[in-house]
Amino acid sequence: MSNTTTSSTHRTEGKGNGEGKDAGAFHYTLYIANGRIYARNADNKLIDLGQATEQAGSFSWMLDGEESLCGRHLPNADAVMREAEKKMSFAFLDGQFTSLPDLIHNGEVRVADAPRRAIALRRSG
Repeated sequence: MSNTTTSSTHRTEGKGNGEGKDAGAFHYTLYIANGRIYARNADNKLIDLGQATEQAGSFSWMLDGEESLCGRHLPNADAVMREAEKKMSFAFLDGQFTSLPDLIHNGEVRVADAPRRAIALRRSG
């Protein structure tokens, strides 16, 4: 397995001939904590993507800077992260990692026990 790292993302080539399920994919982890959606890349940079709120058992979310990346009436935090994964592009998330500050050493942001989802996005084109 060979790894290629860029300034804001981590790409893992598929096993063997590069035709594996995750060949060419960039891997991240999404978290829901403190009413926010966070993402961590393979370089361990943690960024705040936007809001995730629960009201009367229904979850809603919206990513900062892109109003079209949102969802409502979801049953739980995992559903929020699954939907965010489907709607986010690699270009959007890569841009966020390039422009947003790293929160990994911020004592107020704690994701260790937060709901999480590993995702893989591909560069389009």
